[in-house]
Amino acid sequence: MARIYADLTELVGHTPLVRVGALSAEHLHARVLVKLESQNPGFSVKDRTALAIVRAAEADGRLRPGGTILEATSGNTGIAFAWIGAVLGYRVVIVMPDDVSSERAAVLRALGAEVIFTPGTEGMAGANQHANAMVEADPDLFLSGQGGNPANPHVHETTTGPEIWADTDGQVDVLVATTGTGGTISGAGRYLRTKNPRVQLFGVEPAEAAVLNGQEWHPHKIQGITGGNGVPPVTDLDLLDGVLQVPQDEAIEVARTAFRTEGLIVGVSSAPPCTPRCNWPGARSTPGARSWRFCPTPASATSPPNCSTTCAGSGLRRGCATASATAARPTPGSPPRRCRAHRPAGPTTYRPEHRRRCGSGPEFGHGVAICDGVTR
Repeated sequence: MARIYADLTELVGHTPLVRVGALSAEHLHARVLVKLESQNPGFSVKDRTALAIVRAAEADGRLRPGGTILEATSGNTGIAFAWIGAVLGYRVVIVMPDDVSSERAAVLRALGAEVIFTPGTEGMAGANQHANAMVEADPDLFLSGQGGNPANPHVHETTTGPEIWADTDGQVDVLVATTGTGGTISGAGRYLRTKNPRVQLFGVEPAEAAVLNGQEWHPHKIQGITGGNGVPPVTDLDLLDGVLQVPQDEAIEVARTAFRTEGLIVGVSSAPPCTPRCNWPGARSTPGARSWRFCPTPASATSPPNCSTTCAGSGLRRGCATASATAARPTPGSPPRRCRAHRPAGPTTYRPEHRRRCGSGPEFGHGVAICDGVTR
């Protein structure tokens, strides 16, 4: 039976899970799987977001045939829009900070996109301001605005979350994800909560730019996440149990470890959920615990290295992925589970108020960690 797809847009999503072990063996009693978002046509989870935004804009008339897509991005979302624009016949203009890797701009231009740089010291705030000014000057431009576009979390609520639930047979109790726009953890997390209200959700941000923990933004090396001060509108902080901080150098080292021990060609923005700092309560408590973790994955074997810290000499472009992890159910007689608002908050964790009352059920078990974006 023939299996031929009409175009690349039909290949977005339904990415596979693969088990790894050494990456988490030192700090997590769990079985770990990686979700290979590199299997998307643009080699990252952002293909889901970009395609969903385009389809929604087509449906309501904001994006007409032959129109122009404008987006401010630090990399992967722009690459997703660029290849989608090439397939569907749209002009694509990308505004990005000038301190991103040169390979990103090269890939964007190769896909036919126009690239406009803003000062890197201004972060994504500067890129967004420039894009907004362009729309004011030319209202015919379609500004995709991933950070405030509801199609962003919606696609993860309707695809990423259900895929995680189905592929793990519902054995998911914790979801951890790096926060760029926050669309992945907000959307996928919202779906998982409908299937299991006890699922725990944690965001991850750079320690050097812990904006969601109330600190000031500073330039950092984990490109692709936390691009400036403020909380993106699609990030649902009230949904989260906490936001963990990971130092940039630790994230870089974990990315290198993934290369050496798992053969995973990962981006530094995908590494934070896999670090020891991202253990949730109970993750270390029981030997033999089961866990799912979506981690960064390979992107392309044809692109040049794009980062001297993690990819030097690899000859490969860094990829994207999603990751999850699980801790086992505790033995009978373990202390009762406390609601999120009553768990002690560490100095590096933001814990929002929650409406649910304290329960008396067992401590949570399985968990998932997701890398929201990947850098090239």
